[in-house]
Amino acid sequence: MAPKDWRHLIDDVWTTDKHKRKTAAEIKNRGQLGLGGHCSGSRSFVAGMTTPLEDNGYANLEFPEFYEKMNTKKDNTWIDDICGANHSKMLSQREESSQSGVQWTPKGMSGDVLGKRKSTYLDLGSAQSPLPLLRKLISHHRHEMKNCRIIKQIWRK
Repeated sequence: MAPKDWRHLIDDVWTTDKHKRKTAAEIKNRGQLGLGGHCSGSRSFVAGMTTPLEDNGYANLEFPEFYEKMNTKKDNTWIDDICGANHSKMLSQREESSQSGVQWTPKGMSGDVLGKRKSTYLDLGSAQSPLPLLRKLISHHRHEMKNCRIIKQIWRK
């Protein structure tokens, strides 16, 4: 982003009363979220899972331990009882796989315990490519620039 765009956001957008009200409402709404929260700050659980573990500061953790770290409070209590139950399922599934000799994978475990929909995102260390999103943003930007040129030509007339 260009420095002048940053200055515009900081000076003209983020300091408006409308933006401050919107931000306050978003903070209030996030505070009312029940299960679905996590303890990893502004980074979502999925973002934490798709970031290489060494970049997370959790390089030596396996999936159940990472899940525990992301879903326990500072006093080591679970953010929700469901998280504790999920963690127990993960530990027992890991134990069963080690006894049976079946290959244990974090992606498979996340699908079995957290649900198939979430397992598509939880593939440790291999985030989905940002290229489709980047192409969409560039296309949108080009479209907006075209609109600006048209408006500029109209104003000139």
